[in-house]
Amino acid sequence: MNTKILIGIIASIVLVTFSIGCVEEESTNGDLSISNVVFCSEHPTGYREYKEQPDATYNPGDMVWIYMNINNNYYNPNSDGTNEIWITENLTLLDSQGEILIPNQEFLNEHQNYPEDLNPENLWIYNNIPTSTDIDPGYYTVQIVVKDKLAGATATASSTFRIVL
Repeated sequence: MNTKILIGIIASIVLVTFSIGCVEEESTNGDLSISNVVFCSEHPTGYREYKEQPDATYNPGDMVWIYMNINNNYYNPNSDGTNEIWITENLTLLDSQGEILIPNQEFLNEHQNYPEDLNPENLWIYNNIPTSTDIDPGYYTVQIVVKDKLAGATATASSTFRIVL
């Protein structure tokens, strides 16, 4: 197999003022959960502001965008009205034979204080995976692990996209 997929992955976390959606994935050690995992055709721009990629199908050389909501994270209110959060995200990418293309790597480590006008209980994250023009067609599975470092909670999600010629 001649799989050439990644230049790098970018992760970003964004606070929003509300959260809608059902819990779709496993959570452990608390109520932390990942929901609304969506493969997108372009950079997500806000809470539930994304263009879904039809059938999560991409061509070689396309950018694979992934959007997800993080629910029920813990936060510490500060005396100045800000709220401390600490979320990490690890990502693993597997090809259709189960070969690991990206091992369990931390792509996000967000520890900061957010203004009181942003609800720290409602977060969204996006990732992008650049693919090469000579990537093999097939199914690729993204495994995501989000940890709430303040609460000691973990949530996982797994979803699949497809590369076609």
